[in-house]
Amino acid sequence: MPRSDGIMTSPLIAMLPEGHRMDRQLGIVYDVTPPNPDDLTQINNIQSREQILLNQNGVFFLSQIALWHSREMNAFAPILEITLARIIDENWVAQARELCAHRKAIVESYPSSFFRMLTVVVCALLAGVLTVWIIGTHYNTPLTGILTADITTVQAPADARLDEVHVRPGDEVFTGQPLLQLENTEITSRIAGIMQQLQTTEQELLRLEAQAAIELEWRRRDVDADLARLRFAVADLPQAAAAYRSAARSRSVSAMTASASQPAPMPAAAVALLSERRNAAGKILFFDGQKTTSGLHEPQNTQPPVSADTQGNSAATAPAAPAA
Repeated sequence: MPRSDGIMTSPLIAMLPEGHRMDRQLGIVYDVTPPNPDDLTQINNIQSREQILLNQNGVFFLSQIALWHSREMNAFAPILEITLARIIDENWVAQARELCAHRKAIVESYPSSFFRMLTVVVCALLAGVLTVWIIGTHYNTPLTGILTADITTVQAPADARLDEVHVRPGDEVFTGQPLLQLENTEITSRIAGIMQQLQTTEQELLRLEAQAAIELEWRRRDVDADLARLRFAVADLPQAAAAYRSAARSRSVSAMTASASQPAPMPAAAVALLSERRNAAGKILFFDGQKTTSGLHEPQNTQPPVSADTQGNSAATAPAAPAA
């Protein structure tokens, strides 16, 4: 039904998506954010702050503002922290109605979505058919004339053998297209020689590796044998040391027993010195007209000779007394 201001409310409400409700103070509001909300800043003098506050209070579309009257404006003025006079002076409601009317006119000027899509498809098909027809007509036009060709001689950069031909007489060729394939015999022979040398080297390497493996195995066996002998020798060391100590102890006991039972013989040096003194005691030597007795003169070295006894101790032998 028409309202007091002469604006039909039903078309504006029909433009709103579902999910709205009627509030006594705020008018038509949404409890949750609907899909595809409008940009409320399209209304002059509505800033981002006012849009955020309006969205927080359930206003998301221009048609909601277009349905405002004095009651809704009085309710939203304190919420937006502005005066009622500003809303009236800046014509928020009138601007919202103009924007809604303009949008409605644009929507009504186009057919429905189905017919719109069908129209686009038909136009595209017609354009494609027309393009194909124009292109086919242009290329199917017969032409008459005389073709001349330039003969070009192609030379190989080096002595080579023809390996393969990629074209046949009468074929159409283009710039950069390979016509034939040449084989360089010199390079091929060099490659074959290098490959043969490589194969020989690989065989020699395998032989040397096998020989080294055999020598390494023999050396390992020799080392293992030496280690085994050393282990046996080390294992026998305690027994040999014990036997040696036992034998040494037995010899020491035998020597001590023999020295205790028999008197120690006089050393040979002492016996010789005593005999010499005894022989010299009975002789008279003449020297410078004086008679001297050899037994009366003491030897220059008065230290008695030292000899070792059977026990390894040092013993001093006194000089023999001169004969009377």
